[in-house]
Amino acid sequence: MLLQIDRCIDISSEDSSKKVKLVVDYLDGVYGAFATENGYKLKLKEDDRMVTLENINGEIVSNQVYLEGSKISQAWLLNDNGKTIRKLI
Repeated sequence: MLLQIDRCIDISSEDSSKKVKLVVDYLDGVYGAFATENGYKLKLKEDDRMVTLENINGEIVSNQVYLEGSKISQAWLLNDNGKTIRKLI
């Protein structure tokens, strides 16, 4: 399975109106998704790494490192062909 994480990055400058760029990240090799109180934990095959996604006070946070000013807008679980299984957050 695949994990798709959609992030918004603020690219506005001081002299212009607010601009946001959508960036989509894909993590391959998901073989387990476990619901938690505030979100999900996903286990990856290659290195037994756990990816966490939690909705805390209306903001989606993850244990993955992202650029400052980047906010996760949603996350999806996809099958190996890229078809949506379910929206996680």
